[in-house]
Amino acid sequence: MRLNLKCLLTLLVPLALAKVEDPCTAPGGEGVCIDKSLCKMSSGQKGTATTYTGYCKNDPANILCCVKKVTQLTNGTNLSKAGVCKNVSKCPTNSNTLYSNQCPGSSNVKLCVP
Repeated sequence: MRLNLKCLLTLLVPLALAKVEDPCTAPGGEGVCIDKSLCKMSSGQKGTATTYTGYCKNDPANILCCVKKVTQLTNGTNLSKAGVCKNVSKCPTNSNTLYSNQCPGSSNVKLCVP
């Protein structure tokens, strides 16, 4: 049985791509791979949201490493320590608090506050 090259590439290319919302680490710190248009502060939040190119390997050009640091939640609550938007797999709950609806992406990405 022979596989043609086109068929083989179709099977292998998805394996080489990082996934949206995968963790990433850039000069600004830890973040998530997300569409660059979503990497911004929400209404009521204070902090910074910065994108970095080249830290989400093999993803489309619009998927960048988003490092979002939040010091004030959307409801106006000030945090004693800045939180960072992370994939929940990178935020152990035994030493951090997770906040929903503060970060871009699905429920897999939450604000991780030490």
